[in-house]
Amino acid sequence: GARHFGAIHDMSDFVQELESLSVADREARIREKMLTGGLPTFGHPEIAAAGRGNQVQQDPRPAIYIAPVFDAIDAGELTLTPEQQDRLGIARLIYQTAFVNGVLKPQREHEPPLRLTANTDFGAWCVQEALGIEEEDRTLLTYIFRGFGWMMDAREQLQQKMIRPVIAPNP
Repeated sequence: GARHFGAIHDMSDFVQELESLSVADREARIREKMLTGGLPTFGHPEIAAAGRGNQVQQDPRPAIYIAPVFDAIDAGELTLTPEQQDRLGIARLIYQTAFVNGVLKPQREHEPPLRLTANTDFGAWCVQEALGIEEEDRTLLTYIFRGFGWMMDAREQLQQKMIRPVIAPNP
């Protein structure tokens, strides 16, 4: 359980670490975390990293979570504080660096860059940040939404005899 539920806490810690760095140093630190396998809320053991085998495989859940937040901001129903804007800007930089730009691995500069995809916890962290949910309350919320998701997976597996996650050829 700590692997999944620790991601939200780890993301908060990492964003806090990045807040204390200069803008130039933030991207370097993100790249370092990518290369050492410690970038919180990115990657999934059953979903290939984006760009692996020149394919893009991405968990759709973060975008599904975040889209209503953007809609609420656009409609004037949700206002972000300057601190929330800064922290979500850091999350955007993490996403831009990890997925969009990627990182060239040392001695493998001739290969496509390593790209990591955001997982469900990235989307959850962004929504919780935008809604102003206190960091100490985020783990409990994660237990709840992850628990319901696993129950739905198990129920589906009983009906369809499959093991999650299933990656459709053309999702």
